[in-house]
Amino acid sequence: MLPPNSVTEYLVARYFGTLSPLFHILHGPTFQNQYLDFLKDPKRISLSWLALLFAILSLTLKTIEASDVGVTELWQDATLPRDLSAISQKYQNAAMMSLSQDQFLVRHDLCTLEALLILVFMISHNEGPEYGWALLGNALNIGIALRCHMDAQGPNCIDRERRRRCWAGILVVHTHQSLCFRDIDLTFLLNMKAVMPAWVNDTDIQEHGLADLSPQSSQLTNMALMKFQVRLFQLSTQICEHISGSNRLSTTSLHQFDACVSKEQAEWDAAYLVNGKRSILDTASYAHWCMLQTYAHQLYLLLHRPFHSSRSSHFRNESRDKCIKSGLALLDIHHQFFELPRLKCYRWLVKGAISCNALHGAVALTSCMLDMPEDSDLTEHISAIDGAVSRLEALKTKSQACSHVYPILRCLR
Repeated sequence: MLPPNSVTEYLVARYFGTLSPLFHILHGPTFQNQYLDFLKDPKRISLSWLALLFAILSLTLKTIEASDVGVTELWQDATLPRDLSAISQKYQNAAMMSLSQDQFLVRHDLCTLEALLILVFMISHNEGPEYGWALLGNALNIGIALRCHMDAQGPNCIDRERRRRCWAGILVVHTHQSLCFRDIDLTFLLNMKAVMPAWVNDTDIQEHGLADLSPQSSQLTNMALMKFQVRLFQLSTQICEHISGSNRLSTTSLHQFDACVSKEQAEWDAAYLVNGKRSILDTASYAHWCMLQTYAHQLYLLLHRPFHSSRSSHFRNESRDKCIKSGLALLDIHHQFFELPRLKCYRWLVKGAISCNALHGAVALTSCMLDMPEDSDLTEHISAIDGAVSRLEALKTKSQACSHVYPILRCLR
């Protein structure tokens, strides 16, 4: 069922090298020890860990091309279709089957939760957040059952940090949901005062405790992106609660939340950019910065939407300008992930969430264009939407999310 050992090892290494920092819930050294135990005696490994391995393989296969030299050995098996998406689906099904065979609804451990979270992350970014609700609900309740939200004393520091990372992962995935389904109240998660994981590198977590770290160290860790994403969950939940409430038209609240988003952006700039520009030496940091920006611009659109139309008694010209700027930014980020050679390792993101975000930006931009004076120069705006339509036409057969986004986006042209 598993691919050859060399291919499996390549996919695992690629996962931890490129994909894991995007959703860093796993403790790398722990997984490595588990993997080595599996190689020694495959029959003794738990079904929950096997599900985790299948989930990692499935996600990684979605991010590479069939021509990748790391999977060449796969094609020696004539029975396998030369279609990585089909093989990825096969391993996703195997992960679910392993969980089912393990009776995960009544029997679960940390590996069960880690496998579920990676599956939800994969589904959200490839098919759309709406398809991950059921599994996310299971993950949340299993996380509660395992007391990941409690500051319980585990057998050692590694175990405690794994639990805390899983809880942080649950919050991060809920951020996707809150932005897509803003009328769903997630404040109950904010009220669960869980201890967050240490924002340190994997190697700094040891059984007896955390390694001594310099408090002045400004170097980014494995957990940097996760830290910013958890803060975004907290902010986005507050914003979604606000815009669904009776006070949603308060300009005072608008300015306060707008400033909060802007403050987060300033921190991302300080962490990931070099003198305000993208680093040419660190592709990952720029990719992470772009991902965070998609959250920020979606929040700006949600905040300013009630004020952007001149037909509204609450119209603010600044809000319309903000919606235009954020709409263009979301379309530009989609363009960069699709076009830039240096972001090739992250191009798979346009098959799901990034394209859904681009649609959000295009709809907001179109709404603003229809409301602008007839003598306005809309060349840049129309060109941005046309470019997105062309890209989605090329992507429409690549994923379920893109096949849904494309016909809607085409209607805006």
